[in-house]
Amino acid sequence: MIVECSRPRLLPSVQRNGNRMIDRAVGRSIDLNDTAKHIVYGIDGTRSVGEIASGLSQRFGVEERRALDDTTKLIDALYRGGLVRARPPRRYWLAYLAATLRMFDVSVLRGVVLARKRVDILGGGFLAIFAQIALRISFKYLWLVAYVVLVGGAPLLLLGGGAARTLLAPLILCLVLLLGMSLHESAHLYVLRKRASNRWLGYLSFTSIKVSIRRPRVDRQELDHEVAVSGPLCPVICGVVLITLNALHPSFLVAASGMLLTVHALSLLPPSEDGKKLFSYVFAQRQTEEYHEH
Repeated sequence: MIVECSRPRLLPSVQRNGNRMIDRAVGRSIDLNDTAKHIVYGIDGTRSVGEIASGLSQRFGVEERRALDDTTKLIDALYRGGLVRARPPRRYWLAYLAATLRMFDVSVLRGVVLARKRVDILGGGFLAIFAQIALRISFKYLWLVAYVVLVGGAPLLLLGGGAARTLLAPLILCLVLLLGMSLHESAHLYVLRKRASNRWLGYLSFTSIKVSIRRPRVDRQELDHEVAVSGPLCPVICGVVLITLNALHPSFLVAASGMLLTVHALSLLPPSEDGKKLFSYVFAQRQTEEYHEH
């Protein structure tokens, strides 16, 4: 929500270049007229919307109310487009939290997926990418951790088990689930940036119940195939290691953790986006080989 006292700032992947604003994460540019350029160049994270509008009014000699309306509309459009961040003022936090919880409740009851939330991930190394994605996913799905621990541990606790032991197992398995999601999306983004030689390409996208990597359409089928396979493959390898470790030293938690990670192999089947890309690439390669044989 953009209001007069909001202090917006551009995402790290968004760059200003003359009369253009470039979104390096998806490889697109937006042309700016003189008014929009003045507003965009005023977004620095320190000035409020009202201060930017005041500068616009002085620069072009327009009424302050009109300048404020134009500034708010443009920044709000950039905010909704995922190019600008703006924390709500303190007095709006409680109302903002209540509205967000209400929207989440309605979305779950009606089966409606909320609008996507974009998060830029910086760097090109796997560990840097993984650390940021794991942190974001953990904070995003803390409600899932609490829910699983409560549902999985409370019945055992009521039956007389020790509190620490009964709550530890569902907590560990839930954390492994989040770890698998983080490895999956980190591998997607790392391979994409590594193969495309562009450390800004792609970003993390959240909905209420789904997380994914968003990127521009790629014409190279080989790159599309490598990015699709790398995601599921990373947690599957970790899962196989845990299952092998369980064979040497049997443990329920190790075996269950390994199974939770290896289940990512299902993403290679056609119903999923990764599976569709993989099978379309294999089918295209097969057709090419048959064509050369004839």
